[in-house]
Amino acid sequence: MLTEPLSRQNSTLLPGDAVPAVAELRRDLDLVPLGSRDRLQSLMRHDLVDEYLLLIAPTVVGTGRRLFDGIELGDLRLVGATPTSTGVIIATYQRG
Repeated sequence: MLTEPLSRQNSTLLPGDAVPAVAELRRDLDLVPLGSRDRLQSLMRHDLVDEYLLLIAPTVVGTGRRLFDGIELGDLRLVGATPTSTGVIIATYQRG
């Protein structure tokens, strides 16, 4: 369980349910949530994610837990793609 102070600089621990806390904070701030897949999916289901920054590695896998499983993405558009020297592509998608 996380407790204050957090080891990451410029980070704040949100007590309680993240959905209402993020909804309130995003009115005035640009947020970058760090956490588990489940936490991110909860924010996605409540329409609280405006931009996705995905690191796409040249690895093929057949199983595992999927980030977008059961989530309606709506209109996402690719707004940037940067290849790295290791073959990873950094792709930025924004909503509609």
